[in-house]
Amino acid sequence: MDLQDFVKKYVWDDEKTPYFRSVKRLTRKQANNELFVYACFLIIIFLAGELVALSRWAKGGETSAIFIAIYSSAVIAGALSMWRGKARWAAWVCLTAPIAAFMNFYFDGLQAGLESIDKYFLIILSLLWLRYSVRTLSIVRHYVNMPQGKPLE
Repeated sequence: MDLQDFVKKYVWDDEKTPYFRSVKRLTRKQANNELFVYACFLIIIFLAGELVALSRWAKGGETSAIFIAIYSSAVIAGALSMWRGKARWAAWVCLTAPIAAFMNFYFDGLQAGLESIDKYFLIILSLLWLRYSVRTLSIVRHYVNMPQGKPLE
């Protein structure tokens, strides 16, 4: 098995990972796969953030940590609703996640002793995440018009 076959079989599959296919050319199965992966990503990230916030509140009594935990719970619920129910409101809630991450980087993380390259990397990462969140919103909006079968070529 050469590298191309390995990548095609295990890393890049047009049915399971159609990330560079336009939203209008996706099938429902492809959209479900893409929303599932994104929802898992959000749930893992924000569950960890919620646990950290709750531990900060339990140890030091920081009231801002409660708001972070509530927001993290809202994003987790939104990710589940976006994936399972294709709810537009949930996609909008998930769209706020990269904005909140950028705000955290800017007001908390970027003021720390990071080097310039690290700051630029975090900013670029959050902008790319925002762009992908816009794609997931578009997937949810167009889900009802997507075909069931093979992708349109």
